[in-house]
Amino acid sequence: MQSTPTPNAPEGPMTTAEQIGQSLNRLAYAIQFGLEIAESNAQVVGQVQGQPVTRGELSLAFARVQNRTNWKLAVDATVTLATNREILVLREAVIFFTGSVPTFSVVISPDGLRYRVQAAGYYAAVGA
Repeated sequence: MQSTPTPNAPEGPMTTAEQIGQSLNRLAYAIQFGLEIAESNAQVVGQVQGQPVTRGELSLAFARVQNRTNWKLAVDATVTLATNREILVLREAVIFFTGSVPTFSVVISPDGLRYRVQAAGYYAAVGA
């Protein structure tokens, strides 16, 4: 079986045209990657109070309570939630990303009414 020879890298420093070409390739890749993320975040993945909820909405909600060290660990955060919809979206977000169902406890603080959100986390939910 014959192997195809690998072309050698050109000798010496890259030309300006080659540098520009590489930069354009990296930019095109970054744009494509950004478009794929935007498309993923726009996907409707559920409903809350009869209204569609996107992956992006759930991602933003989950970011408020996820474990900062490792999102797969248990959730234990205190947040301000102004509406019933915020509570329900956050609940769906924790379920969506971790597979565990959160509990909400009312916390009265000098800042007003807040909620402590706790959930087992992804590792516990999958038995890892």
